[in-house]
Amino acid sequence: MVRPIRNPMILLLTFALEYQRVENQFVSLEPVLSQEREHLQNLVARVIALKPDLILVEKTVSRLALDTLLEAGVAVAFNVKPTVIEAVARCTRADIISSIDKLALEPRLGTCEAFKIRTFMNDNMPGWKKTYLFFEGCPRELGCTLVLRGADMATLRKLKLIADLMVFVGYNLKLETFFLRDQFAMSPAAEDGARATGVDVAAEGGGAEVEPPGSGLVTAVDVGAPQSQLALDDSEQTKYRRAIHPFEVTILSASPNVVFPPPYLLSRMKEQE
Repeated sequence: MVRPIRNPMILLLTFALEYQRVENQFVSLEPVLSQEREHLQNLVARVIALKPDLILVEKTVSRLALDTLLEAGVAVAFNVKPTVIEAVARCTRADIISSIDKLALEPRLGTCEAFKIRTFMNDNMPGWKKTYLFFEGCPRELGCTLVLRGADMATLRKLKLIADLMVFVGYNLKLETFFLRDQFAMSPAAEDGARATGVDVAAEGGGAEVEPPGSGLVTAVDVGAPQSQLALDDSEQTKYRRAIHPFEVTILSASPNVVFPPPYLLSRMKEQE
């Protein structure tokens, strides 16, 4: 494969560049080889007519097709993951061709400033190396690649899951902010903050003392009640706080504007206190 390519034209294929043989049928070998050679020549000619510099194929590629593409100066990478195909299509703005028939529809080829191949050795795993395809110069708003390194594989797998979640959360917050802005709406959290600020300003202007939030929740205690009854009430409140605490500290939604109420039984426990 040609290593550095400047301003490559990228073609993305999800079908195999090979001859589809008929299974469970006895045929002569010579006609099959002749048909395979002719089919691959026609298929590769249609691919070369699109004038790509680099082809990414999701499935396998026949050796005859590889040799023909090599003679034409076209670089080929096969057995590429579908997620990688989709990411390259998004960043290079290329159409994904899923069948041979779509080659005649003049698909759009992707491009970038430079294409390179680099191989890195892993210090934590002696003798282990990994090769990366670099598509440089793509628009930054279309996507990027995060490379996690410097730890063992078990730690990197956990970091990958965390990074995937945080990217999802960040993207969701971005879309939600744009949606509220388009609707000329304000986030409920921002509204609550504005109201709290207004109360503080009014209190300072009037000279009145404002109690901190939550101070209005006063528990009525009977002075004449026995100590055992007070201890029982404290125990019941401790059970309730212990049961409600996970629902108060656990984040159940990526949106700060979505609040899940506690379960019905816990709400009933609070009402019966």
